[in-house]
Amino acid sequence: MILPTNTTIGQIVTDDNGVELVHTGDNHWIRNDTASAVSWHRVQQYPKVEDQLDMLWHMMDQDIIPGKDSTWYTTLKTVKDSNPKPE
Repeated sequence: MILPTNTTIGQIVTDDNGVELVHTGDNHWIRNDTASAVSWHRVQQYPKVEDQLDMLWHMMDQDIIPGKDSTWYTTLKTVKDSNPKPE
């Protein structure tokens, strides 16, 4: 299936196999289901990987073991808590 190019974010199309896809911008499409939506929202909110690695490096350099009180953990936990996985 060729996906439409002139679409708006949030537009839903059904592919040749009957799977609903939702447009997330920049010609990106994800399955229109809760698990995919949660993953997409998390990806949008996580700090860039290089920023996460920099957080870890600085904590290690300061002899801080990355635990539940670390900047790295609390930053990612905030994203996870605001976008819980469906049960």
